[in-house]
Amino acid sequence: MAPQRYFMDRLGLEPQSGIATQEQLKAGEVSLWKEQTKQQETALVLKDRDQIEKYVLSIVRNYFRTTKKAKVALDSNLREHGLDSLDLIELVIQIEDELGYVIDAENLLKFQKPKHFVNFIAQLEAYKHEFHRLPHEGIHANFSFREAFPGLPGEKKAKNDHH
Repeated sequence: MAPQRYFMDRLGLEPQSGIATQEQLKAGEVSLWKEQTKQQETALVLKDRDQIEKYVLSIVRNYFRTTKKAKVALDSNLREHGLDSLDLIELVIQIEDELGYVIDAENLLKFQKPKHFVNFIAQLEAYKHEFHRLPHEGIHANFSFREAFPGLPGEKKAKNDHH
């Protein structure tokens, strides 16, 4: 359920992997990492189309800093309300972070109205319901950080290893 930006698990760096020392944990050096991991586990889940529509409208309306936000409807063109491509990217990042999706850059131009977000989220939720994962999950090769980098601090060398 994690967006592409969260690569730590693919490197074998999970909170329980023991990469961080107890001193680092006590000093708070990995608090941001832990916070990101916690966010992944608590991703928002939208059950039906009505919830999705309310979510998308609230995200878009809360993005505006003017009083025109109440006029935003599912069929509203975001450009007509003064949003540009940078605003669109910010909305996409917020949705990715809150829902755990990955929205490819080539699909950004497809999101011109709130209903486009609703349709996208509805499709991903249907996929997740049917296959019990998101399309981008489970497509990466297995990678072991410890196998790729033997001899890391904290690793015990084998007694018969005399390189």
